[in-house]
Amino acid sequence: MNEKKRLTHVNSRERDLLIELENLEREVKEKKEAISALQEEIGKTEAEAGRLKIKLVEARVFEKEAESVVMQRLIAMYKYIKQGYVKALADVEEPWQFLRRVKYLKVVMAEDRDDLTEVMDLAMKRRREAKGIEKSLLKIEEVYRKEQIGLENLKISVKEKVFRLMTTHKEKEFHETSVRQLQNAAKDLKLTSLNIPKREVVDVSVPRSFGEMRGKLPFPSQGRIIDGNEFPEGTRQEQQKGVLIELPAAADVRAVFSGRVDFSGKLKGYGELIIIGHGERFFTVSAHLSKRNRLEGDLVQKGDAVGVAGTDGISGGSRFYFEIRKGGRNLDPLEWFALK
Repeated sequence: MNEKKRLTHVNSRERDLLIELENLEREVKEKKEAISALQEEIGKTEAEAGRLKIKLVEARVFEKEAESVVMQRLIAMYKYIKQGYVKALADVEEPWQFLRRVKYLKVVMAEDRDDLTEVMDLAMKRRREAKGIEKSLLKIEEVYRKEQIGLENLKISVKEKVFRLMTTHKEKEFHETSVRQLQNAAKDLKLTSLNIPKREVVDVSVPRSFGEMRGKLPFPSQGRIIDGNEFPEGTRQEQQKGVLIELPAAADVRAVFSGRVDFSGKLKGYGELIIIGHGERFFTVSAHLSKRNRLEGDLVQKGDAVGVAGTDGISGGSRFYFEIRKGGRNLDPLEWFALK
């Protein structure tokens, strides 16, 4: 995956994270509104429960007072009966007087009983209402507690997503910078090769031109071409037309064809670099060397060591970058090597 593809991938991740954040922020808003409504409901329920508890206390006091009054009356009645209840009824002279006294005693006892029943019913009613409200309050408080936990979890998710978004944004900036650097490096290399004077290499030992060597060029080192995905993350070279070659540590990089060293130096994005001109505006580029063995203007033969491959810093082996160009145009090296 080259830098542009990775940048596209990062942009996609950033868009996805922004959508997730938008959804999470909407959920947080909804949770806050739900919690606010619950807080208001809890306040109302607590106020109602408080009022009922006061009424319940009043009813219980009234109940106790009524019980006390009835009890006093019962005690008085008991004493009255004990001292001569039968006598009280027997003292009457007329039957109608007897009936009136019996009726009076019944009325007094019935009134006391009704008063006590009414007070007890009221107390029971207040008690049931208070318990019902307390039960409702517990339910609302449980929902409120769960909503609060959900809100806290959402806040944590938002923080995590924001952190991921920040990390992704930094990664995006890194890849954007890498793409710009690689584009500038490729542009610089193209300008360098274009600015090399148009001169032909005179070498009587060369039996044919570079253009006739398509599919016949030797490998520039004893190594292997590696896929870009095998390169360690963050160090992959992204130039489209070149190849990465892996070889033993500190191995030599050799000329694939006779020519002249037209550039020997350092170029941003390519590190230590050697460009060899082979005539007819054909050039080979060996980059990311740890050492250059040739200077600008040196004549080289096929197989001459022109530099040493740079270390990858991980496996202990070496890797370098190789290109073939005609003028400012890249050519695919795989079409020019005599691959077995």
